[in-house]
Amino acid sequence: MKKKLLIINHSWVRGAGQELLDFLRKKKHHIIYIEHSLTEYSSSKHTMVQKFINNKLVYKKKYFYFFKKNTLIFFEQFLLNCFLMFKYSKKIDLAISTNCFNTFCVAFFKKILKINKNIYYCIDYMPKRFDNLFLNFIYKYFDYFSTLKSDFCWNLNYRMTKKKVKEYKINKKNKFVTVPIGVPRLKIKNNKLINKKIILVFFGTIKKDNGLELIFNAHAKYFQNNNLFETWIIGKGSYFNELKKNIKKNGIKNLRVFGEINNSKKIDELFISYKFIGLAPYKFNYQAYYADVTKPKFYINYGIPVVITKFVSISKDIEKNKLGKVINYNLKSYLLAIRKIAKEIKYDRKIMQKRIHNFAQNNYLWDKIFISTFNKIKYEI
Repeated sequence: MKKKLLIINHSWVRGAGQELLDFLRKKKHHIIYIEHSLTEYSSSKHTMVQKFINNKLVYKKKYFYFFKKNTLIFFEQFLLNCFLMFKYSKKIDLAISTNCFNTFCVAFFKKILKINKNIYYCIDYMPKRFDNLFLNFIYKYFDYFSTLKSDFCWNLNYRMTKKKVKEYKINKKNKFVTVPIGVPRLKIKNNKLINKKIILVFFGTIKKDNGLELIFNAHAKYFQNNNLFETWIIGKGSYFNELKKNIKKNGIKNLRVFGEINNSKKIDELFISYKFIGLAPYKFNYQAYYADVTKPKFYINYGIPVVITKFVSISKDIEKNKLGKVINYNLKSYLLAIRKIAKEIKYDRKIMQKRIHNFAQNNYLWDKIFISTFNKIKYEI
């Protein structure tokens, strides 16, 4: 039976919200998709509404923001949520909204708009989200209200659920479902290697919490004069300019910093054509602690072994299934892990790549995750 569905999402790069949309489009339901720009990171300054019927886009409209400051844009997005829901979202069978900001609107107007069921898809949670006490109070209240009033709460990992159950005293076990980050289907071709060197690659948001200082210091002290290694840093973020200045100031060799690469074909070609070791040496922070971080699974999907700090939840999978090395956040542990993986790559890179890639395709595919999740909540989609 075809259903009328609503998805509300914030977007910066492709993520869980877009993957969910693609999964549901294949079911050929009537879908209303509202996507806000995450202006804290994105250069886009608009909210987009799309309608899909039988997997075909039948309507599209953009609403450009009046304000320029991020805090005011969030307020504008809140008003847009209210306006767009009343305009497009009456008598919805199922509403799924990412983050507490969007879910608060859905849960608050649920009865008035005759939304039958709603799901809070919690893809970003921290006990302390903002330094500003007032903003943090609002965030915590929105998260509490969204968790309490939604029919289901999908959390990225069990740590989120455990914290919410304890803090909000919500003991309905059927409400919470763990929905980890997934990977897309990918076939790896037997490309010829472009370079015989081992490349230590970081791909993602360039900020200190993601371990960029450790990567820089390790390269400066041990890898810049080693002709067997290079370090590549790909992406953008708050530490990007400072990192480039440090490289220039200290005359660092064999460390290349690229901007963003958004072309999926180029990304595919790049990540199967080199001897990569994927870097994810997160410095402890609550965002990474409560998240199911995307970077390690991105590497694993290309058959790339990962170096990751042990406080991150996926580190247990990586250690148990020999997908890389788990480290403490220090130079000694980081270097030991690199050396061990480098030896394994030299022994037989192709076998390692195939084994790691197959693990990702067998365990982390988005479609499998969503099918399993809807089965758990006993909702026919």
